[in-house]
Amino acid sequence: MKSNSGAYWDKFGAISGMFAIAGTFAQSDYSYDNIIKIYEDGYKNFLKEIFDK
Repeated sequence: MKSNSGAYWDKFGAISGMFAIAGTFAQSDYSYDNIIKIYEDGYKNFLKEIFDK
């Protein structure tokens, strides 16, 4: 909860997610299918997938 509330730069959870989604979108030739897959896969492995790239 703390990573998504407070001052703008304190929202590291939301900001890291934004960059991860933007990167996935660009790498997939701007296909929305990969963004839908991120949401369908859920949050449990989200950070692991970011750091494994």
